Amino acid sequence: MAVLLAEGIGGRESHLLSAAAGRIDPATQKQHRGFTDEEWDALADGLRARGVLDGSGAFTDEGRALKEHVELRTDELSSSPYVVLGEGGCSQLLGSMASIIGAGGSIPYPNAMGLTVN
Repeated sequence: MAVLLAEGIGGRESHLLSAAAGRIDPATQKQHRGFTDEEWDALADGLRARGVLDGSGAFTDEGRALKEHVELRTDELSSSPYVVLGEGGCSQLLGSMASIIGAGGSIPYPNAMGLTVN
């Protein structure tokens, strides 16, 4: 959230970035996060005005670069606690956690976080 906010992207707008990246389904996200179509469209209009999204809700080149910057900077800022896990250790840990959470059935799929269960 810190990187998003530093780039002028609010929490609700971040869901549209995830949708443009293909990480979440907009209809499911609207349902789980309580967006109306009008709210979603208004946020999309704002991101279009900034040159982040095109008319279909997909990334522009500028939007794709912004999303990549946000993801890379977030990884940089959050990686230090996971250095001790070694190469691949973080992915293995997170994959294990996702499997355990998914197997518990307490988080439905599809879900608002974009969590997938393998």
